[in-house]
Parts: sequence; structure tokens; C-alpha cells
Amino acid sequence: MKMRILLAMCLAVLWVAGTSLSQEQSLQSSSGPAQNPSGGGLQTVIVQVRRYPVGELAELLRSIAPEVGVTSDEKSNRLILTAPAERMKELLNLIQQLDVPNAGTLQTQYLTYRVYMLEIPLKGQDFKSFSLVLERPSRQSSTELLDALKDKDLQIGGLFQGDQRDEEEKGRLVIQGRAASQDAIKRIVEKIPGSQLKQLVWEDETFTSGIPAAQITRLPQPLQEHLRKFLGDEIQTVGYWFGSLSFPSEVRAPIGPWMLELKTRSDPRTNRAGDLLLEIEVQRESEVPFFVPTTRILSNSVQGKVGKPIIIGYNRDSYGTRTMGAVVILPEADTAGPEASGKTAP
Repeated sequence: MKMRILLAMCLAVLWVAGTSLSQEQSLQSSSGPAQNPSGGGLQTVIVQVRRYPVGELAELLRSIAPEVGVTSDEKSNRLILTAPAERMKELLNLIQQLDVPNAGTLQTQYLTYRVYMLEIPLKGQDFKSFSLVLERPSRQSSTELLDALKDKDLQIGGLFQGDQRDEEEKGRLVIQGRAASQDAIKRIVEKIPGSQLKQLVWEDETFTSGIPAAQITRLPQPLQEHLRKFLGDEIQTVGYWFGSLSFPSEVRAPIGPWMLELKTRSDPRTNRAGDLLLEIEVQRESEVPFFVPTTRILSNSVQGKVGKPIIIGYNRDSYGTRTMGAVVILPEADTAGPEASGKTAP
């Protein structure tokens, strides 16, 4: 507050003295008498403010020049000024001197984002997720298939039957789930008459366990405690990504077995340095491209602030089992500078 009063007093001295600054103006539009600055009447000018919070700037101008009409439009970040023609130029130059980047704004031009996906481990860690494609001559109902696939070493999460057939009149069946071993997969083929295994993909959702930077222990202690309070003490990292981005910008990159899409831009609703708008989407792209749909885990638009963690909870289906988790985003000042923009973890 003392700094603001001192600034207002200094600017008031310049205003009373009628100091005229010669720099080029930053005007969005003007009308009426504003087209004739040398006239003796009042002028009304609309000024596009680009960096200074428009409400604070309007308040400052009213304090140092109470005879001037100042109206602020915070939605468009514009000022509407009404002043004697002989004073308008000095007023506009004064605004331009104030409407400059500050340290906080510069910090948010390039930010480093750390993104963690944290989940409660599934029960039965000996079971691994899989997707397989079978070819078989005849179509069966889902009920018949599920009855045939009952096995203590299997957890079936999804069945997808394609209507399209190949030259030999064989259709395709996709089975997704979790299995205890390769032998359990072999029993699937044996239980479906005439079937032939065409593709098998084992999926690993724990590969980040060996990356030191990805561990939850790298998060601030209060944040760790908050996450454990809602998700449990056994939460672990199942996906991790980091990279430096400017704004507005966007990135698409793997995060664990999923795909991350992150879009960043400054937040025009607040117009405060360091305020961000983030659009984030995480989805699993099908390993079987012909007709199994992509699974979206979360899609959200959130407000954030540099240096403050963002937490987005989700609940996804993991082959028939509901799994709770959270995405944690940490936007931080990028100390490496603009040349680091777009770098990603290997």
C-alpha cells in the first residue's frame, strides 16, 4: 500500500506539471472529438490495456487525476477516458508508461509443467492387463462368451465383436482384461471353438516406478499428505510427464500407457500475472485400431497459478474394476529460459 501511495504521488507531480511523453500510443479505437486532439473541448478515447490490470489502473488514474472521467471494462481490459483535449495526450502517454511487462508477467511466458498420474494399486498385482484379438468362424452372444471365459486366473473387462469378415469368412473378437499368466490366455483360445490368436498386447501401468523424479515423494510434503488423505497411503505414480511450454501453447505426449494433451494460456478473466487457464485431456488409445474405441480418462478445463499445484480427481474403469486416481499438475517458473520451450522428458 505504501508503494502504491508513493507511486500515485510521483505520477500526480508529473500530471500537474503537464509532462508530455513522446512514445507511440497503444490505442484500440477512438471516436468523436478524439480525432482532433488540438481542440478545446472534451475528448473520449478507448484504450486497450495489454498488461496492467485494468481495474487497478483505473483506480490509480482517478487518484492522481480526479477531474478526468475514467471507466474500466475488465471483460475486454479496456479503459474509456474522458478528459480535456489539451490533457488527453499527457494522459495517454502516462498510461503507456504504466502498461509494461512486470516481473510476474515475464515469469509466466515460459513455464515448466510437471504432471503426475497417481492411483491406488489394483488388488491382485500378479494380474497384468492385456488386449487380444481372435479370429473365429462364428459369432457368439456376450453371455455365451462370458460363461466360456470364466476362470480364476482371468478378469474380463471388455468384449468387442466385429461384423466385418475376411476372405475366409472369419470375424474378429477383441477381449480386454487382466490375466495371471500366459497359460490363462491360452485357455481363452481353447474355450472359443475354431478361434485363432492374431494379436496379444500385455500392458504395463507401473513402468514409472523406476523413475526417481516421478515418485510421489518428490512432491511437497503438505501435498503428499493431502493426496494420501483422499486416495490412501498406498498411492503410486502410474504416469509422469514434464516439459517447458510458453503460452498460449499445447502439447501432446505419452504419460505412462496413456496420452496427455495439455493446452495453456493466460487467464483473461483475472488478468493477473501468473494466472493460467489449462485444458487437459488424458486418454488411452486403443492398441487394436480397427473398431475398439479410445477410452477417455478425463477431460477438464481448470484455472491455475504459477507455483500452485492443481489436482484433478478421476475414476476410470480398468477392465471391469473401478480405479480411483488423480492428476497433479505443477506449473513452475522455467529457469532455463525461452530456448527450453517444448523440451520433454525422454
